[in-house]
Amino acid sequence: MMTIRQIKTFAKRQLKGNLLAAIGAMILSFICSLLWVTALVAAVMFGVVGPLSGHVIMDAISYDPRMRLMFFAGTGIVIAALLFIGLYLYFGLMLGSQMLYINIAKGKRVSAFDIFKGFSNGAHLRHYFGVILILYFIELIIMIPETYIGIRYGFSSRDYNITSYITSFLVFIVMMFLCMSGYASADHPDMKAAKAIAVSAHLMRNRKMKMLGFALSFIGWFLLGICTGGLLFFWVIPYFNTAYTIFYLSAYGQDYQSRIQDADYKEASPKDTYVRGDARPEGEAADASVSGIGSERTDDANVSDNETPCNEESRKSFEEVRSQYTDIKTEAPKESIEEKELKKSYKTEEDAFAAYEQWKRDHGITIENQDPFHNPNENSSNNVVNNDNMEGEV
Repeated sequence: MMTIRQIKTFAKRQLKGNLLAAIGAMILSFICSLLWVTALVAAVMFGVVGPLSGHVIMDAISYDPRMRLMFFAGTGIVIAALLFIGLYLYFGLMLGSQMLYINIAKGKRVSAFDIFKGFSNGAHLRHYFGVILILYFIELIIMIPETYIGIRYGFSSRDYNITSYITSFLVFIVMMFLCMSGYASADHPDMKAAKAIAVSAHLMRNRKMKMLGFALSFIGWFLLGICTGGLLFFWVIPYFNTAYTIFYLSAYGQDYQSRIQDADYKEASPKDTYVRGDARPEGEAADASVSGIGSERTDDANVSDNETPCNEESRKSFEEVRSQYTDIKTEAPKESIEEKELKKSYKTEEDAFAAYEQWKRDHGITIENQDPFHNPNENSSNNVVNNDNMEGEV
């Protein structure tokens, strides 16, 4: 898996060209939330607080009990509808935001309006809602002893304070295990809530301290954001979210890509076992059911090897390709002689990354064609072209 330094460096590079879109998404999310809060406050103030306090007097309902009852019943329905809309808006924007940063981490060109894509798939939104609901429910269960002691002995008592510290620590530990659940759900539209929770627990099993170190490495940035009156947050928040997403993608790529060949593990892993870097895992052709795209595959027997971009390279995962071009100080145990010599020719990480960018260009990975290896059959009509025009078109 990537180191914290590599994650942050890679996040800055992936954010280039998409920073304005990320800032625009933040602004759109804020505007939607502000409009909802304004509508809710207006409904409560003019529909409940005003008439009951006498500050808003309506003659039509002042002397007619039935009209008064209908007015307050209608106000209650409006407030309940606004609360429901608020939940729908909150979870949809959260899902859209995480989908947006996943696309940024993949190197795709995004738009600020992509934040509304969380509403485009009802089933996906229900799965994501289930994930967040489970997280809140787990946190609520952990807080039951704290609430009971507060009611029993008082919220200012010593027993409550001690219990509160213990509860906060337990919530922190549990949430460390489950912090990747939302991203797992956002990255896999068909993944059920329980599966996303299980994936997060697996990913964070041996990475809790690394996640803690990752979070602490951003403290300076957030302090600078406060010192600048919040202006720097327009850079810090997209930067942090992109880096956080890459942390998830790198962890997911290492765990599920490396174990896809394990027959006993196939049933436990998500259907979408693709790893970042636009590559298909090895063995997918032999077991299409594992990748969950068996029904979508078409007969490609007539497509020769030289008609698709480098089949051997297409089997490499994001982590393998990234390591080949950026880990210039280490050598993987199964590296070829060519790869070792390739690394030795780099003097700096910038040189290595430039070679990685060249690799993407050589294999047709561009903003317009993000995944030539992810599902080559989708682009088979575009890929079956002359080799001389392959790089130029793709």
